[in-house]
Amino acid sequence: MKLSDKYKKNITWILAGAVLAVALLLFIISQAFLLDSDQVVVLVDGRERGSYFLGEDAEIRVETEHGYNVLTIRDGRAYVSEADCENQVCVHTQPIGRAGGQIVCLPHRVVIRLKTEGKSEIDAVTN
Repeated sequence: MKLSDKYKKNITWILAGAVLAVALLLFIISQAFLLDSDQVVVLVDGRERGSYFLGEDAEIRVETEHGYNVLTIRDGRAYVSEADCENQVCVHTQPIGRAGGQIVCLPHRVVIRLKTEGKSEIDAVTN
């Protein structure tokens, strides 16, 4: 039994559409999972002060004996929106997100970094 060219084209389009739909669904699920598992960790003087999910918008005031920083989490990214240090380097640092990165405020001894569950926090090992 031989299929006509019309049916062959229809089957090809149906299969292509199904493959694209499955790929899109897998992408959406993976992005939702990653957003929930990524956390921002706030360290003051090397000690963990708090941990916050990137998937939940928040504004956290981090008080230290040296001053304060306001950590803002919005749209899966974290940044310092306000600080009372003189140089304001932490405020001008690019937001961090799933791609990684960290924000440092040396005057207040604050480090804000990404912690992803299930992944090693070690980037490299050197001798």
